[in-house]
Amino acid sequence: MIYREVGDRRGEAKTLNNLGRTHQHSGRHAEALGAYSESLEIFREIGGAQNEAILEHNIGNVHHSNGSFEEGLAACRRALAIYRSLGDLPDEADVLNDLGAIYKSAACYDEALNHHEKARLIAEEIGNLSQQVVAHRNTADIHRCSGQQDEAFDHYHTALRLAREIGDPYEEGKILEGIAESTLSTQRPAAARIMFRQALDIFEQLGVPEAESARSRMETINPAVGLRIS
Repeated sequence: MIYREVGDRRGEAKTLNNLGRTHQHSGRHAEALGAYSESLEIFREIGGAQNEAILEHNIGNVHHSNGSFEEGLAACRRALAIYRSLGDLPDEADVLNDLGAIYKSAACYDEALNHHEKARLIAEEIGNLSQQVVAHRNTADIHRCSGQQDEAFDHYHTALRLAREIGDPYEEGKILEGIAESTLSTQRPAAARIMFRQALDIFEQLGVPEAESARSRMETINPAVGLRIS
């Protein structure tokens, strides 16, 4: 690395962070953690609280993807503490939503709802529609998994309106997928199949892997009899 050869520690740290992102997006989690950890160590040496928080946040998300929930929570909490010390409300809302997502994956639904609620309130305070969408969608997912379909639909439809307002097709697809699942749970297979089709169309246009799961869910519903095909 040229930055390392010329002794540019900040440039080296930023490059390592970018490398970590590349590894993370490619699913190479061990390599991502290695690059992020190296970058974090440099920023701790040379100073840069915002960069430290971003790296802790990134590390937390990688641990989440790995299913290492305790490590993910710990890293995201460190990021949260720094964001709060800096008064960085947009990133505070972001990491609160990510903490909520980790708690949801760990089936700690009350903690998850608590963190998404905090994220939503901050996002509303600062007018950050993107984080409001994420908070509402995740809150809806939790209510759906808990069998509270009316509450789920309320949050899904709020999230859908906001996602369309800001023009976020990926979030729109995820929300439509959630609405489809809730619709299926209320014994409306034909309507659910239509929602899965809408989500699939968006995912295919974006070229994201979620298209395959949406297609599979849509194709395993038999709207004529109201049962999933086994």
